[in-house]
Amino acid sequence: MKPVWQRPAKELTEIANVMFDTAVLRSGYSLKDSVDFSKRILGMLYKNLNIDPETPVEEEPEDEAEEEEEEEVDADEEEEETEGAEATEKSTEEPAEAEQSEESHDEL
Repeated sequence: MKPVWQRPAKELTEIANVMFDTAVLRSGYSLKDSVDFSKRILGMLYKNLNIDPETPVEEEPEDEAEEEEEEEVDADEEEEETEGAEATEKSTEEPAEAEQSEESHDEL
């Protein structure tokens, strides 16, 4: 690997831009062009890992069993969310009922 000062100017500019954009993100700001940033990061990864960027990505075969498990998990999560919402509604009703009973005691 070449020392930094012996690299081509284009490569140095690319590294500087990635470092600047990374600092922007770490400071809590957002980038104007996040797609360009991700392309530059991928380009650097491809280069450092000696991967041809034009290599097609092979898709993984999907198992039917995995799909069924994902559907079951989604259904379970929906049930939990529904139960949680019902419990929240009940808890918000209880204080109102308590206030009404206190008001009736004050009237006596």
